Amino acid sequence: MKISQLVDAYIQASPEICGSQLAVLKRMAKESIGQCPVPLTAKNVIDHAKLRSRTVCPATVNADIVYLRGMLDYAKHGLGVENVTAQPVADAMPILRRQRLIGESDTRTRIPAPNETKRIVARLKGIHADVAAFQNESGRRIGETCRLQWGDLDEGKRTILVRDLKHPRKKSGYNKRAALPDAAFDIIMRQPRLTIMQDERIFKVTAKAFQAAYRKACAVEGITGLHLHDSRAAVVTRLLDAGYTEPQVMLVTLHDTSRMVRSRYNRLKADDFPRRAA
Repeated sequence: MKISQLVDAYIQASPEICGSQLAVLKRMAKESIGQCPVPLTAKNVIDHAKLRSRTVCPATVNADIVYLRGMLDYAKHGLGVENVTAQPVADAMPILRRQRLIGESDTRTRIPAPNETKRIVARLKGIHADVAAFQNESGRRIGETCRLQWGDLDEGKRTILVRDLKHPRKKSGYNKRAALPDAAFDIIMRQPRLTIMQDERIFKVTAKAFQAAYRKACAVEGITGLHLHDSRAAVVTRLLDAGYTEPQVMLVTLHDTSRMVRSRYNRLKADDFPRRAA
């Protein structure tokens, strides 16, 4: 059996695999590591990492290794494939780290400036403009925004159930109710509701279509280095600056722990340290 065949069997047996994990596994099946026989060797893992490092950063290579190890861990008992073990990955790890072939992603510090947000919203039209404005007020991921349903909105409490939240261990069905900042609530309320169906989507656009429109708007406006997801950081930063506590911010963002809010979205600098008056 080759690794490519193991990938196919693993995907078929695991319908919960989706998104980036699914894409990474399918890509590896087509690359040279996919032609390696089972069981892998540590050298196979290192060679794959070296090849990938020519075109991508260490954090991206690390994602390959994580998903590969997960598949190998599952294969013996979940698929009944003998002689499969994740030990070659464990054996390769010291070399991968020493040669800096893998690593953590850099924390992004870029957030859209208020004038950039206004320019992007102005450049977009119709539903795309409303979604862009909502992203900069709600802190939702774009996939979550495009799944929001009228039946999940509580107008009185200004909250909404967010379905299929991103979670490292739960691929679907992880739903939580989020608080809506006033501006985000107002954007929802001006969307047309066409039916009485509870599952009617509030924003009738796909994440893929909106992302394409957003990238085009940034390009036309000459705005560089900005990612759509940076609007989430902007919301968190704005709420913290306004004096909301971390638990209160988490009611909007739906982070499971305050560690992410405290570490990733803390924009304090050394010169922000309070000093006694002279």
